[in-house]
Amino acid sequence: MEEILIFGHKNPDTDSICSALVKANLETKLGRKVK
Repeated sequence: MEEILIFGHKNPDTDSICSALVKANLETKLGRKVK
């Protein structure tokens, strides 16, 4: 199974956090393991 690491920058703002959450949700729905 493919594993993906999703992270933002050092001082994340709301946009960075929300983008990471949406990407993690999408990858999970596509069947990939997300960290």
